[in-house]
Amino acid sequence: MLGSQIIAVLELLFVYVALVAVICGISFVVSPVSSVEELDYELREFVHYYKETSWWWLTTFFTSVIALTVGAGHGLFVSLIFLSVFTGPAILYYHRKYPFSLKCGYRARTSSGRTAINEEQENIATPDDGLYVLEFPITTGSNIEEFTIDLTIPDGVKVRNHSGIRGVGLSENKTAIEGKAPPGRDSFVFEIILSETAGVQQGANLLILSDAESGRELTTIRLLPQQ
Repeated sequence: MLGSQIIAVLELLFVYVALVAVICGISFVVSPVSSVEELDYELREFVHYYKETSWWWLTTFFTSVIALTVGAGHGLFVSLIFLSVFTGPAILYYHRKYPFSLKCGYRARTSSGRTAINEEQENIATPDDGLYVLEFPITTGSNIEEFTIDLTIPDGVKVRNHSGIRGVGLSENKTAIEGKAPPGRDSFVFEIILSETAGVQQGANLLILSDAESGRELTTIRLLPQQ
């Protein structure tokens, strides 16, 4: 009897792993990530947040009790029904709370407000009248409150101005974007305007934005010198 119960639990674990793989595959297609490291980070953050909820403890407990009580011999369909007790709330939580880490994109702008499509696609920026106008669409996720994005600014440029939403701004030394997204608004755009000082140096012209908490690089912009 004990052996059949162990087999039932192993069957459920196998199906669970298969479902997780399918969910990850669908998520990757719907919302592609830039690297395996980012996918790994997203999944680890999801587990971190979900394990803190009462859903995790309740569904894990009931799934274990049902699996051990019913045992084997009821077919794959019944096993899937039991497993849905655990996976259903997890999928719902993932859908409602995604993303589980900071995301930061890049939009290139000119001083007149026009979009520079080619620069945006190549993650480069060229000065317009001596100014780099950079927009960063930031997504925090409803599970993230306060955040900090570190800025690595190359020599030869300085921050001249910035604009965003209320509660989000540059740190006092202008080396980080920090604040708290307003309730119900997980996505917003933060604009930074850089100006040349001594000129952009060849080989040391990368503007890097990183998640201060994890150190994960969010986006990198190559600043080109004035033509």
